[in-house]
Amino acid sequence: MDEKPLQIETIENALRDALEMVELQPNNTDSQIYKARLEQKLKNARKAQENKSIADNLWIEGDGLYKERKYSEALNKLKESLKLWSNSERENYVKNLEKVLSKNKETAMKLRAEGEKLQNQNKFREAISKYRESLKYWPDSALEEHIRKIEDKISMKGRADELWKEGTDLFNQNRPSKALDKFKESITYWTNNERANYVKELESRKKQAQKLRDEGAAFQNQKRYSEAISKYRESLKFWPDPALEEHITKIEAIISGTTTVTETDSGTAKEDINYVRGFEGKWDTNWGLLEFHVDGIKVYGNYTHDKGRIEATLSSDKKTMNGMWLEAPSYSPPRDAGRVTFTLSPDGNSITGKWGYGDSLNGGEWTGKRIKEKLDDVINKPDKDTNIIFNLSGKWVAKCKGSDNYNVNIRHNGSSFEADVDVDKYKGTINGRKISGKSLDNIDTISGEIVSNNEIHVILTGYIGNSTISNDCTLTRKMQ
Repeated sequence: MDEKPLQIETIENALRDALEMVELQPNNTDSQIYKARLEQKLKNARKAQENKSIADNLWIEGDGLYKERKYSEALNKLKESLKLWSNSERENYVKNLEKVLSKNKETAMKLRAEGEKLQNQNKFREAISKYRESLKYWPDSALEEHIRKIEDKISMKGRADELWKEGTDLFNQNRPSKALDKFKESITYWTNNERANYVKELESRKKQAQKLRDEGAAFQNQKRYSEAISKYRESLKFWPDPALEEHITKIEAIISGTTTVTETDSGTAKEDINYVRGFEGKWDTNWGLLEFHVDGIKVYGNYTHDKGRIEATLSSDKKTMNGMWLEAPSYSPPRDAGRVTFTLSPDGNSITGKWGYGDSLNGGEWTGKRIKEKLDDVINKPDKDTNIIFNLSGKWVAKCKGSDNYNVNIRHNGSSFEADVDVDKYKGTINGRKISGKSLDNIDTISGEIVSNNEIHVILTGYIGNSTISNDCTLTRKMQ
């Protein structure tokens, strides 16, 4: 059995003697007073012992928090301990600790301010160094999370810089279209005003060059070659293109008489015109009459076999397209849709391609020759209604920026749809190319545009606490 503290034991012994005296002399006032004082002393001694026990436990907790570098919490525990029981040793310890921690915190805040200044100057690595030095003096979980975010940003900036350098090298090799693709990919990782403005300027220059090139092609179709060359050369000032330079040389040879304009040469001139026109126009193919309409980098086609349609995207040099063929009745995989690819010949007068079911290209060859406009009025250009006959039912993959891919299952019925996105469910409407809806719990929303029967661009918007978060996603149909 543990021995009682000497002070309490002494008081208890004295109190027993006092009780005996009171029993022997019940009318003795001095004995009564002495007994009462001893009872109070015993009560105080027991309370002091209890407080010291609690104080010791708090002191141990404070010491543990200090070792965990939770300085503010540690100091509070130690001070709480002193309120219950203290001695000079503990009081001096807390007093000195307060001074040290105050100085450490002041040093940490100074280092943090230096880090913030460096971060504002985009000197991220130097900023992290200051922040980490600050944490040695004063721990801060929020600052640690901030450092992790900067490190992620540095990693993304590193990838952005790599892509930007690749783009610069391509541009210096006189390959501006491929360079622009690299620049645009770069700014999806990291950008600043200078880079963003540079990409905008390049896009504007490319658009202006294409406009001038189209004007030159129109003049060439009218055999106004000098005016066509003038437009082409003006186009080259905005956007270099070795193929167009070669094309200009051919026209100049015809004008100067270096090349005699025979039947063959007339054909060459026509080929040059068709090279400039690209895929636009009508074609006689092994799958029936086919007409392409080009809208930017998107190509829409109609052909006679099974009321077929083509939806494709042009390569950066506009000489190749990749996309999907779609046919009646369902216009969807696996039986009535699949992959297709076409390549334009150097003279622009023929196309060669391959098609297949689902995601393959093993269905066979698809070839064709250009039809002169005046000889063919069979197929009309796709109108706005033709381009928006969609059947979105099926399985898709959603690729979202900065997150994992998601499996999506869409059930499309008329102007409405339901979608299972992994564990979430969405419901909404389709109006033309526009798609919008909400999750069944009404927390998240979805909105975007249908590019084709195998590609949809959407923005997913949700909430974390009171903060709104959005993510850009591209949905691609899974081929069966």
